Amino acid sequence: MPSLPFTSRHPYLTTITTTVALVMSLGIAGTALYLSGHTTVSPVAVVFPLILLGVVVRALIHRRLPRPLWSGAHAVPRSDYLLAVTVPVGILALTAFSVGGYPTLPASDILWFLVFALLIGLVEELIYRGWFLSLLLPRGRMVAVLVSSALFAASHAVNALAGQDVATSIRQIIFAFLFGIVAALLYLLLGNLWVAIGFHALNDLIQFLGARSTSPTIDIATTGMLVGQSEYFSLFCGGQTGRHPLGK
Repeated sequence: MPSLPFTSRHPYLTTITTTVALVMSLGIAGTALYLSGHTTVSPVAVVFPLILLGVVVRALIHRRLPRPLWSGAHAVPRSDYLLAVTVPVGILALTAFSVGGYPTLPASDILWFLVFALLIGLVEELIYRGWFLSLLLPRGRMVAVLVSSALFAASHAVNALAGQDVATSIRQIIFAFLFGIVAALLYLLLGNLWVAIGFHALNDLIQFLGARSTSPTIDIATTGMLVGQSEYFSLFCGGQTGRHPLGK
């Protein structure tokens, strides 16, 4: 019987070092952009296309796309399905009504924000839900989701290093942790990573196109909605082992 690959034998080490490498890459890219005078360019726009290119090249070499991305939704009770989608839809609606309207922008800017939001959703969901979650599932659903979500939140701490104020950074880290749990729940219940990618991309796009950032009050409200969803997730994971979300 062939031995398991290093990533499967050491999922914690793999996920932690990958997150550190990602944060360092963003930091290096941000420093390089700053020193070169391109202060309006996000390091994400430099690093994430390279990651996505790597995923595509690997898929071409192995002649298959990442399995978690294409796993079809499996049958779940209607009540579970409604619980899985109600909170994400509510968060998107609340965010959409709290950004102070949508100023008229050139078509080129709208297209850029659309591509940028989709890029972020694709790369972050492929890494944290598609790859990390799958690696950690043999350790149990609860562990897999909490660890992958904690690493997702930790990666957002890079914004504090970029000069973002402490209060905003803390809110963003908490939100990212709970957001990760909800995105994982979408994938585990529906068996389709595209749903989590769409939720992630739409959430970012709404904020990119809005006239202002969401207020602390709205952030607290959406965080409360995420906490409610996370409470359901704890029941969903109770007593579960490391079974693959698609039952395989």
